[in-house]
This record gives sequence, C-alpha cells and structure tokens, in this order.
Amino acid sequence: MATVNHVPKIPFSKMIAKVSTAFATLLLMILLATPARAQLGDLGEVIRTGTADANMLLEQYLKPYSNGLGANFNTGWSNTGGPRRILGVDVRISAAVAFVPATDETFDLSELTFSNPDLRISPGSPSITPTAAGPDDLLTRATIEQTFTNPATGLEETLYQFRMPNGTGFPYVASPMIQANLGLPMDFEVAARYLPSVGLPDDGELQLFGAGIKHGINSYLPGGFLLPVDLAVQVGFTSLTMNVPLDVQPQEGIYSEYETSRWDDQNVELTASALSANVLVGRNLPFLSVFAGAGYQVSNNSIQASGSYPVTVANVNYDPITSPFPRVVQAIDDPVDLDMDGENDIHIFGGFRFKLGFLALNASYTYAKYPVANVGIGLSI
Repeated sequence: MATVNHVPKIPFSKMIAKVSTAFATLLLMILLATPARAQLGDLGEVIRTGTADANMLLEQYLKPYSNGLGANFNTGWSNTGGPRRILGVDVRISAAVAFVPATDETFDLSELTFSNPDLRISPGSPSITPTAAGPDDLLTRATIEQTFTNPATGLEETLYQFRMPNGTGFPYVASPMIQANLGLPMDFEVAARYLPSVGLPDDGELQLFGAGIKHGINSYLPGGFLLPVDLAVQVGFTSLTMNVPLDVQPQEGIYSEYETSRWDDQNVELTASALSANVLVGRNLPFLSVFAGAGYQVSNNSIQASGSYPVTVANVNYDPITSPFPRVVQAIDDPVDLDMDGENDIHIFGGFRFKLGFLALNASYTYAKYPVANVGIGLSI
C-alpha cells in the first residue's frame, strides 16, 4: 500500500458538517440505544391496544425518559458564576447524565384504567412492569390481552396478546451537548447550542438548538463590585426534534382488506424542549473557577406517531359464507399523540471549571427529583 506523505486540506464547511454528523450519530446512539429505542421497537405492539390506551401505556413507560431528557437540557449552561469578559469565548463539548429514581423504574398496570373494557392483564402475568429505565429481565414484563366472543364458535377467546416493552437495565438518561458562550458589554453573556438538520439511518432526521443569556448583577447592589464573589442571573432554552420512520405490519394470519401501501409513511416525531432560570454565585481563582446556584426548570416532551397502523379487531360483519374471518385487520390513523411535562421544578447546583491555558475542564452536579451530573471539555479564550 502506498504511503501518503501529505494531509489533504478539508474546507471548514465540510469539517463542520463532519463534526455535526458525528455528534448527531452519538446523540442518536444515546437516545435510541436507551429509552427511545426500547419504545420504538415495541411501539407497534402497544398501538394494538387502540389510541387511548396506547397513549396511556406509552406515557407511563416513557416517563423517566421525558423527565431525564428535560433535566439534562436544563444543565450545563454556565461553568462560571459571573458573565465572561467582553468578547471572551468558550466552546465546549459536554455530557449530562440524569439519574432515574428507583420509584420510576417500574409502574403498576393494575392502577391504570383501560378505556377498552375488554383489555386486561393476562391471567398469571405480573401487574408491575418496567419503564424504559427499568430492569431488562424478560420475566419482569407484564402481558396484556384483549378478549372477544368468537362468532364462529361462540366462545370467549383471546383476540390478541402482547408483552409490554422491556426495560433497558440502564437507570440513566444521557445527553451530549455542543455549546458556545460569548461575553458582551454591560455584563452580558450569550450562549448557543446548535446542530443543523442531519440525516439519520433509515431516512430519519435530527435537529437541536438552544439559546441562553446571563447578566451580572453586582452593579445593582450597593458596594456590589467590592463583593468577593460574582452574582448573575441566567435563562436558557433547548429544543430537540427527531423523526424516525416505522414499519408496523399486520399480524401474520389475520385477514386484511388493505393494500400493503396503506402502511407506508409511518413515522414517529419526538420533540423535547426545556427552559430554566437560575441565580448564580461564583468566584474566579487562578486556574480554577467555582460556582453554585439555584433555579426553576420546566420541560416538555411530545411524541406523535403519524400514518396508518394495523390493529387486530373482532369482525363485526362476520358471516360463515361471505366473511368467514373471526379476526380482521383495522387501520387506525395517527394513533399516538403524547404530551408529557417534566416533573422537575426547583433545583440547586454547584460545580467548577479548571483552566490550563486555553483548555478548560468543567463539571457540575444538579440536585432535583432527577439529579444530573454534567462534565465537559473545551477551549476558553
């Protein structure tokens, strides 16, 4: 093999595109390899319960994912107490990990009320089943079934049966982040999180953006500039959008009058947003900055499944001659429309930044119902 003795020059725009694609792939791996993947893989089964019950079951199953992702996005905005000097720049890559409380690793199906009166927990099945962040032991999953009176035999039989999605065995929610901060006049600092629309495997798409602002408040206090610490207020907003195509087909052996093209264009869209407002205090020392703060955070996650999906239903037009099928496929359109508010509200946090030349290392810990650890590395000028 020939030896290459030179390094080809890569245009800056292409370099940014490569970095963005790599970051998107990392974010996708984290999102889909943990709670989201477990949900998407079994979405077709849960949809078979019908629109109302599918939304209820998925909301319970995804609860830790919704809370954890929102908690992650509401951290990491600052690595100092006060704003940066004018035109001071900080660019960093960080990772936030939310810790799911044990109470949110499972939920009890017996405490839910199904809108379909024929839907039930299968006899002999446990009623407690994992959430997305729960155990991955197959024996812990609950089984749900719907019964019906078979028009051909007159007997009560099982119309369909499925097991709830497994947990991931990973009681954490992880989120990587790219962020840039810039110091402005009058004790202001702005921050941006951005990832342009990036194509994902199987024609999926992901996009992320966020914006924040910080303002020093020492000047508003009598003798504020004499204080040994910096005081500031800060607000930040982050939004993530991800589209993933689905391919849910009718159960084998069930009569369907639909063309296979009816199940084309199935898609799931995930939208996550988070907003936080904080008060910070900190001090800059040689090589080291320490900070702490408290604030209020809100978050929201929405999931929509668009397109037509096949469910198995009893054949209300059963006739032994003209329609001799006790079970048939029925199409339901746009069956999932979840809107989940995060349960985090008041939080307190603390952290530090260690700077050596232009290189900066930072870490913080946020205490809330879903605690979050955040670590990062970047360049600070």
